[in-house]
Amino acid sequence: MSSKSSQSGNVRDTITIAVIGVSGTERVKGAIGVGKSLLCNRFIRGDYDSFQMEHSSILSQADFSGSPVVNNDHWLYWGEALLNSDDLYATASVRLIEQTEFVDDETFEALAGAGEEYSKRATRTRLESADKLMYICKEQLGLEAEFAHQTLPEGRCCVDGFVYVYDISAVDGRPFQMQSDFALVTLQTALKTKKPVMIAASKADIADESGRKALQRLLSRKELKSANIPMVEVSAFANVNVTSLFALMTALIEKWKVKPKMCSFGDALSQQRKHEREICERYVAVLRELMPIESWPQRRPTWAKLLNRIGLARHLAYTHFVYVFGRAEAKKLYQKHVNEAREFWMQRRLQTQTPRLTHVFADLIGAERVRTMKWADAKEAICSHPLFDEYFQPLGTLAADLDPSSPQSERKLLIISLENFVLAKEKRLGGRVGNGKAIKGTSETEGRGSVVYDAPVEKCEVHSFPRKVERNLNDARIPAELLLIAEAEPAYYEFQRMVDREYRRERMEEQFEQALAQCAQVTPGKPLQEVELFLRGNPVYDALPPQLAFNIYDRFQVIVYWLVMEVFKEILVKKAEADFVELLLERIQLFIDVVMRRRQQTHTMRPLIGLDESEMSDLRSVLHEDARYRQLNRLFEFRDKMLSNYASFVSYPLVQNCPSGNRCIDSLLHDIFHSHLQRRQLMESSQMLHINLVVVGKEKLACDFTVAISKMLHGDILEHERGLAQINCVREKEVSVDAMRSRTFVFLIDSVDSLEALKSRSLSATDFCCPPLLVLVADPKHCDLLPLLHQQCCIMANSMGGILVGVGSESLSTERRASDNELNTNTFTRDQISRVLDGALSSQTDGRRLDARVQLSLMCGDQFPAQCVLNSLLSIATHLTPSSSGGMATVEVPISSLKRTARIDMRVSSYHSWLVSRAPLPIHGHILAYSARRRASFAHAAAAARRLTESSPSFSVKSILFIAVADVTDFFNDEETNALLTEGSELADKLSASFVTLSPEVAERLHTVTFLEFFERVLCAQADHASVHPTSCIRTDSG
Repeated sequence: MSSKSSQSGNVRDTITIAVIGVSGTERVKGAIGVGKSLLCNRFIRGDYDSFQMEHSSILSQADFSGSPVVNNDHWLYWGEALLNSDDLYATASVRLIEQTEFVDDETFEALAGAGEEYSKRATRTRLESADKLMYICKEQLGLEAEFAHQTLPEGRCCVDGFVYVYDISAVDGRPFQMQSDFALVTLQTALKTKKPVMIAASKADIADESGRKALQRLLSRKELKSANIPMVEVSAFANVNVTSLFALMTALIEKWKVKPKMCSFGDALSQQRKHEREICERYVAVLRELMPIESWPQRRPTWAKLLNRIGLARHLAYTHFVYVFGRAEAKKLYQKHVNEAREFWMQRRLQTQTPRLTHVFADLIGAERVRTMKWADAKEAICSHPLFDEYFQPLGTLAADLDPSSPQSERKLLIISLENFVLAKEKRLGGRVGNGKAIKGTSETEGRGSVVYDAPVEKCEVHSFPRKVERNLNDARIPAELLLIAEAEPAYYEFQRMVDREYRRERMEEQFEQALAQCAQVTPGKPLQEVELFLRGNPVYDALPPQLAFNIYDRFQVIVYWLVMEVFKEILVKKAEADFVELLLERIQLFIDVVMRRRQQTHTMRPLIGLDESEMSDLRSVLHEDARYRQLNRLFEFRDKMLSNYASFVSYPLVQNCPSGNRCIDSLLHDIFHSHLQRRQLMESSQMLHINLVVVGKEKLACDFTVAISKMLHGDILEHERGLAQINCVREKEVSVDAMRSRTFVFLIDSVDSLEALKSRSLSATDFCCPPLLVLVADPKHCDLLPLLHQQCCIMANSMGGILVGVGSESLSTERRASDNELNTNTFTRDQISRVLDGALSSQTDGRRLDARVQLSLMCGDQFPAQCVLNSLLSIATHLTPSSSGGMATVEVPISSLKRTARIDMRVSSYHSWLVSRAPLPIHGHILAYSARRRASFAHAAAAARRLTESSPSFSVKSILFIAVADVTDFFNDEETNALLTEGSELADKLSASFVTLSPEVAERLHTVTFLEFFERVLCAQADHASVHPTSCIRTDSG
């Protein structure tokens, strides 16, 4: 224990300070420690090269027991340091002991010897450990012989004070409250020893404000508040307040009357940074003194020579710098100083050559490329130019002039490396290196007694390296090093600005010409004096010199007429092209005839790839009468190409080739229909579905089935995933023939006789609108026949396209029947009735067959919105569902004459998608919509009607509906619209088809009656066709 004598300038006995804090496994200390080891390391061995950032408390059992550094103890002996306090005129020897807890590297639990609580073990004032060695670093364990040996004197020591390390930075796995609880117990135990206690708030350079508050709350607790424990914020990493911390502790132990002054962490950090800058500046000043740039390259010592022979190592500035920053950083600053000296002399020589780069930029790059090229790209272009060697000396020539007395050993090593590099480049690029640039000296210089130098490589960044450098005093080329200096880039950008100024001048002339073109008063032949009044105030005209403006105006007068004519010509060509496309659309029938004739001749459905001469001649003879065709007489090749392309499109109509572009109906259809479908489905979600069942079977059996259904539903209402459904059961004799088509037949089979009766009816899938249900009834008298009946019913269900509802094993169970007695029947069980209802719901929603397919055709590029036609048609539907086939939706339309709703597949497409194509499924009705404002739209509707009547003689013209879309006022104000409406009506009368006009401005349900009558005619025509062809039927969407 140290002696407590009065304060003086003499060296005191060694005092021992124990550094304590949170230790142990990660459950206790978190992801990292609190910084006890770094604090001890910084105070005892604080120089840069001895300061270690990594200290681990995880050891093997062998290191813990066998290493004299650890010596089976959970504390480390760090050594002694001499503490000098200039302010207090006092000196003290301080020994540091770190109290920790070592963890086994296998079990990650505390090693043996840590059984006692840390708070009691760490606050012991007497420590003993024979032959314990001073700890230096973690690599020392097991290699103690390779490190300095210092043993704890007498193998024991007495602790004079405690420094508790409290981490105020945020650490994963260690909340501040847990650290405070640990600290409270340890500090209370330490205070009981009556030794001085201090708190070091570690890692203050990365402190978290929550950590500072947690420490203040700890010190404010009643258990510690009366102790007035001093607290100092420190940072071992930044070396801030470390010495002050132990100086204050020493003063408390020695009971000095004058205590050292403590600064706030921020002020101490600023002082430390200022001190480090001063040390660095003094070291750099010494380097400049020993190696003046002005005497370079005559005096260029190596690092070893500078340290030993010149005496840098003896300078106090060097010693201080190495202590703070390390030897490696000292050497880096030396190398930086060498590079600065070299660059200084290189730039001094090259600055005189910089103005010559202007000619290089102009000749090797050019003014056009200079404007947009960065300096790095420009340097690359210059180095890879074939004429590079005519403008530049080989790289290294300037260095040879600056340093002709390089050491021989350095020259040899340099030549070997350069030759290896050049040989590899020449082998790969055929004798040229650096992006195709030759590296040898010119033939004129060889053999003239020129001096050859081995060029040292000093910061070579261009893309070629010389094998050897020839020094020729008559060589007037630019040194290649000029491209490496900093002045080369400003010189390049200055040249770039000069080129840009010239460009802006030319651009100003162009803008003035544009201003003249936009001025209505400037006409051919009018002098500038007459239009000058109208040009004043224009910034371009005001910025131009008068003579230059006059010259530009005269030049503009020469080209103004030609310029106006060219622009006008381009506008005319575009308008003529659009007019010709509209002509082709109006003459769609011509191209349909061409396609069909070609198919008849070739007997194939292949698309047309071009037109032969006869087909082209026929089209020309017809189209020549129209002025829109003759407008392109001077562009006849372009016109013929448009004819050929359109014929190919008609034969193979791809959406991307549609003349209307992004206004093609097929590309817009999904978005148009999707919004309407969502709105309709939202409206129909609250409607009730009606399920009609026709029960076929024995009288008693049918009555039992009807009673079971009624008892099961409690009011004929069935709740299902799609909403509510009302179930209605009737006998076959109670329903008319027409009404049967919309109902689901339920055949009750309980014996072989009922099965044979069903077979005798010879029913097939075409006889039912909805798939029928075959219900197998469990008759106790015929239980042995159930397997046979089930097998035969399966065969019948498949032939009829129906659904089989079996008995189920529970139907034969007496216990099951007893549980279902509330149905008042011994024939049907609750489970079987439930399956019957599920089958009926599936039959009338998913499995119901279509009555007809109707297609709505629209013209691409029409002005009216497609939604107006679609909304009007679909407004009459009582139910609408998406179709899984090629159609857009399946709608249910109420047909009064049939006394039921008809299930119709509504398909929407463009005209061009089917005019010359075969429909994959039969279409029973067509709605042909056209714009009454557009002749091409009506032409497509007329061509479609003709195509339907010619391609399918059995097709009923009553199944065609023409819809002319036009505003109400167009009939009275527009002659073309009036004519197209009249022609459409006449065509419908001629074909005995229906015709209706539709305005986007009127309500959706205005033509409800007309549409319902049309759908009724389609169904009647379909029924007539079915009577003639009884084998034909309309399948569901699944085919």
